[in-house]
Amino acid sequence: MSDSDLTIDDLATQVGIPSRTIRFYQTRGLLPRPEMRGRVAHYGPAHVERLRRIAQLQDRGLKIKAIHELLGRVEQGETRLEEWL
Repeated sequence: MSDSDLTIDDLATQVGIPSRTIRFYQTRGLLPRPEMRGRVAHYGPAHVERLRRIAQLQDRGLKIKAIHELLGRVEQGETRLEEWL
């Protein structure tokens, strides 16, 4: 299995968080939806990186809503995450 073909359980193991948390992040808009192949969700390196960034921001004391807003600003080019960290 390659990094670009992770199931939710593989992703959870790789980043060290429960799959329930990954689903929570998806419902809150923090994590992009996975690629669906049939009924199976597949995650890739972008998901791994995003989850690691979320963890970094949580370690800095940010709440979910603030993380969502900050990552949105980063994606729109309004700020750089590296500068913020």
